[in-house]
Amino acid sequence: MTSRPLRGSLSFRARLTLQWTAVFGALLAATGVAIHLGAAAFLSADMDRKVRTMARTEAASATDGVAGVHLHDPPRGPLREDDLAPKFAQIFDGAGRLIIQSPQAVENHGVVPFAVIADAFRGEVPLVTVDAAAGPARVAVVRAGTGEQQYAVAVGLYTGENDRFLRALDRLLVGVWLAGMLATAAIGYALSSRALRPIMTI
Repeated sequence: MTSRPLRGSLSFRARLTLQWTAVFGALLAATGVAIHLGAAAFLSADMDRKVRTMARTEAASATDGVAGVHLHDPPRGPLREDDLAPKFAQIFDGAGRLIIQSPQAVENHGVVPFAVIADAFRGEVPLVTVDAAAGPARVAVVRAGTGEQQYAVAVGLYTGENDRFLRALDRLLVGVWLAGMLATAAIGYALSSRALRPIMTI
């Protein structure tokens, strides 16, 4: 006579614990997704701002009249794999042909589609994601030069660092979610046991 209510109370306690854990887990998962999307949006906007600024600066210095069209690259030296080519640049003539590029860009052709270069010659500052020598990169293209000597200067920043940050953030969020689920299940079980203790006593 006494075992049946006990089994019923244990089943009810388990249902309460599962419901509490499921609700909290869904909220925690939604929070994690929102954090990931917010971080990705911030990094993307920051990358676009940086690459636009660097492209305008490179375009101004490439045609400063010192030695024809040219690039300003940092001094070359030994680099670790993680330090490879944080920036690269390529310059195209009016026909869209690659005429000069930075040492980090080992491509024998432009990494930017011709349609994007054409947009730059029309005065726009297009942004495009490309597969460059050391991986995916965000590239801005701007017009440089005056008169008949018009060039398109493409400057790219590799997105590998941002991608690694997002992967590390995802691992952290998954760990927090798992720990939160375990803690919630334990707390829910303890609270439901305390709430059902008078019933079990009766």
